Amino acid sequence: MKKIVYLPLVFSLMLLVFASCNSEKAILLHELFQTSPDGKFYTAHNIWHDKDGKTPIINPQQGEILPFGTEIKLKKTILRREIVFEDVKSKKEYRVIYSRNTAIIELEDFVKQLFTTKTPEELVEGGKPEILEKIKKGIVEKRMNKKEVILAYGFPSIHRTPTTAGDTWIYFDDALKLKRVVFSKRGFVVDIIRSEPVEGEAGK
Repeated sequence: MKKIVYLPLVFSLMLLVFASCNSEKAILLHELFQTSPDGKFYTAHNIWHDKDGKTPIINPQQGEILPFGTEIKLKKTILRREIVFEDVKSKKEYRVIYSRNTAIIELEDFVKQLFTTKTPEELVEGGKPEILEKIKKGIVEKRMNKKEVILAYGFPSIHRTPTTAGDTWIYFDDALKLKRVVFSKRGFVVDIIRSEPVEGEAGK
């Protein structure tokens, strides 16, 4: 008799959990960044994407580039699934596939890595013109600093690089190959080492 009473309750709880895992999570950028409602927001770094404007959370360096400093409008965030935003100028829609297991940071913190209130000019302030041209093309090379690497590649995958204070950051070239960007103690790139990832790692 107890089983008959409890089964509907258990089923209802399962439905609630399923719904919460797939629901949209409202995020207002002006609240997240504590700015005025009419403030502007930009991509904080280059974002690689396929022809449909989609990119995995690891931001592998392949496909086309949505440049850093692109003015955007956040359309919606789907909890545990994706972040949908629009290029204000072109009106094209982009989707970053979000996975809490891979990100290891909360959705709000990940959004704060993707976007910024800094203008394109502020993002590259103090940079050399020749370095800027390479960053725009998604190129990282020796003697670049950490700020320039983030602009070109984005933040390293946190599940492989727990802190950007370290001397080695791990990125993905594509779905099959990863690379290590190695910095000197002063924070300048001294080497870029490409190698095979752990099986199944890049597909998360």
